[in-house]
Amino acid sequence: MYSCWWPRPRGEPPIAMIALRPFDDTVAEMKRLYVLPSARGHGLARALILRLLDDGRALGYEEIRLDTLPMMGDAQAFYAALGFADIAPYYDTPISGTRFMALRI
Repeated sequence: MYSCWWPRPRGEPPIAMIALRPFDDTVAEMKRLYVLPSARGHGLARALILRLLDDGRALGYEEIRLDTLPMMGDAQAFYAALGFADIAPYYDTPISGTRFMALRI
């Protein structure tokens, strides 16, 4: 598992984080993108994703996948604007309406 975050002063939690989980030799899954509410709107999520995509390429991945919950419409639009497109589900989930997306890198 690869992870990246924006640190804060000692003893405080990170401002933002993201993780990359290997799926197979050429595909990885973006996980746990989170930005503290007080830090949103400054481009941190976009910067983390772009860094993750660059690092994914450097690690030899050709595709990055993600899943997002049905109530996360803003996140879905954000991922689509970055080039992620809908794909078939790649695992079984009990949450109806989960959206699966991928980006070839």
